[in-house]
Amino acid sequence: MKCILTVLLSLFVVFALPVYSKNCGVVGEVYPIAEEDFVVFIKKQLNAIKGTPKYNQLQQKLKDGVYEKVDRPTPVSNLSVTQTPKTFTVDPSIVLSEPIVNTKGQVIAPAGTTVNPLSKITLHSVLLFYNADDPAQVAWATEKLKQFNHAKLILVGGSVHSQIENFKQPVYFDQEGRLVSYFKITQVPAMVQQKELLLEVSEEKAE
Repeated sequence: MKCILTVLLSLFVVFALPVYSKNCGVVGEVYPIAEEDFVVFIKKQLNAIKGTPKYNQLQQKLKDGVYEKVDRPTPVSNLSVTQTPKTFTVDPSIVLSEPIVNTKGQVIAPAGTTVNPLSKITLHSVLLFYNADDPAQVAWATEKLKQFNHAKLILVGGSVHSQIENFKQPVYFDQEGRLVSYFKITQVPAMVQQKELLLEVSEEKAE
């Protein structure tokens, strides 16, 4: 069952934002790590300047940096704007590396069995992949939303907040390009939808 869930998550889960760090400069004197736990040392230095303009500036820089990272994650690399439209299918079937057993310990599917998640669930929404920094691709997404009652917007670049404001619906970001890699997408905008037990991928040209 774990193997099936892994594939299902690849289809539906928006991946968590990566941890990010920002160099905020040195606060106070630097001491060797051996003298004091580093985290304790930083807390003491921050407490020492708490309430001062310097502390407020540092806090604002951190807030701005976090907001920027959440709103504009790192764009997905190795993608080009669609020049040669094409449509192809992806088979989501997997081969079980371990048996699936029920609550009684009985084997439902032995290791080595090929399982297609789409035989158990249905992908009700089409998935729209596009770069929000490209007006033509935003226009493409707008038209697709008129054609389909259920569509999920998935960015590969651009501002998440701007698209939420624009379309008044949830907008996701393909962190580290995991979904485009799974669907073998190399050009955007692109659309993914279920066709029987396969996933049809259409890399389309935004006019």
